[in-house]
Amino acid sequence: DVAEAAENDDIAELERRAWQCCSDASLGGLRKLLDDGKPVEALLAKCGGKTPLHVACYAGADDVVAYLVDLLPQSALQVRCSRLRLPIDYGHNSCRDDTLLLLAARLPDEALLEVAGASPGERRSVLSQACRYGSAAVVRAIVGRVPQSELGREKHLLSLLTGFASSAKQADQVAQYSACIEALTGAMTEEHMCMTETESGDGPLHVAAKMKAAELFDTLLRCLPLSAKRLISRTDRTPLYHILEKSRHPRCAQLARKLLQELPDDDLCHRDFFGDTPLHCALRTGTEVTNDIMQRLVTSGKLSAMITSRPYSHPMAVKGPGIPSAWAAALVESTPRELLLDTRNNPVFNAVVNNDLHAVSAVFDAIPEMGSFRDTYGRTLLHTAATMSSLHMIRLCLDNMSPTDISAADYIAGDTALHAACRSFLTPGSPVFFYADISAFELLLERMPYAARQCRNLEGLTAADILLRTAEGAEIVSRYFSTAVKSAALE
Repeated sequence: DVAEAAENDDIAELERRAWQCCSDASLGGLRKLLDDGKPVEALLAKCGGKTPLHVACYAGADDVVAYLVDLLPQSALQVRCSRLRLPIDYGHNSCRDDTLLLLAARLPDEALLEVAGASPGERRSVLSQACRYGSAAVVRAIVGRVPQSELGREKHLLSLLTGFASSAKQADQVAQYSACIEALTGAMTEEHMCMTETESGDGPLHVAAKMKAAELFDTLLRCLPLSAKRLISRTDRTPLYHILEKSRHPRCAQLARKLLQELPDDDLCHRDFFGDTPLHCALRTGTEVTNDIMQRLVTSGKLSAMITSRPYSHPMAVKGPGIPSAWAAALVESTPRELLLDTRNNPVFNAVVNNDLHAVSAVFDAIPEMGSFRDTYGRTLLHTAATMSSLHMIRLCLDNMSPTDISAADYIAGDTALHAACRSFLTPGSPVFFYADISAFELLLERMPYAARQCRNLEGLTAADILLRTAEGAEIVSRYFSTAVKSAALE
């Protein structure tokens, strides 16, 4: 028993020394250890859950790995550590390409695609591990060996690769991941390239656009078929939506235009889960891509159909820089007249809130009676403009409204536009004239008929009465209102 225990201690010490030589990348020490007559089986034992070959791959000891591959049986390359990883899986981040190719060449085809991992989030094959670290040479070698039909065994592998690649910052890393994408797409079937992620339903282009990985997105555009570029996620969005959201970046705007050229006109009328079209996304960013989309919609005659498919999600209602001046008239012409005169959900009021001067001006040109239009609550466009403290919008409304319409009071409180402007002083978080643009208030007061300045609402209050509720308002009353109006307010 004593002799057996001593022998076991010697074996344990041998395994520890072999493991240490591989960890230190000491090829000479490992050779000396085996030249002393120690058995090769010591190199197959695990220490800390890993064999010496695992450790050598992790340490990037290329000469030690090459020595062990020639020395050990092929089965040693298929031994999995405690985390169910093969030796090659540890080498992607540290070993040279020729070492990785040597390891891959000694593995059977079925081992290259076998999925394993200690936890569900770590379950990957040799191929997906190579994709994770951007080992383009290994990816090319594997896809050249396995059947094309087997590349779809790991679902959404291309999306997984794109997700890993999106975190790359260095140009050489991006180039390696792009090479991986080209190798995979060159060997995959169209069905495999259109596989989406289980939870989000995102395809490779969705992932690249969300991560603003412009160069990878460009690579995918070159490699993927049209069907993969039209994939719809669980939020009913195509990749075009996501790249448009990032189009403030010049490179992303360029790629959005490139993708637009390949898509059919019907895709520009597609609506996502929230009722938005690609035009809505482009309008939010205010980039030049908006002109390209509008031109396609107008030329194809689909602009009117897109608007009427969901009237209450009109492009005028989008918060952003507004409709480009060159297309404002075309947008208004394509909108049904009854929608522009809808008293409940009127897109023109949204355009006033967004300070979209081009759209509102086009509406006044197309429908001159818009100056006297009132919504369900009796408010005119001037009421909304006065509340938003927009000097140019107030001037536009005043120029297209008669004195009677300028003096109009709403149905709820009997407020004129001047009342609405004065109430903005008392509303927390509102664009207060006193702090924003006092010239807008001056213009409104100047163009407001004298009788309307003294008009009382349903509470019996004039505009000056509302201002006198605050110290700042009292200062404005003393500065801008006539003595007669101030006296009446004080009474």
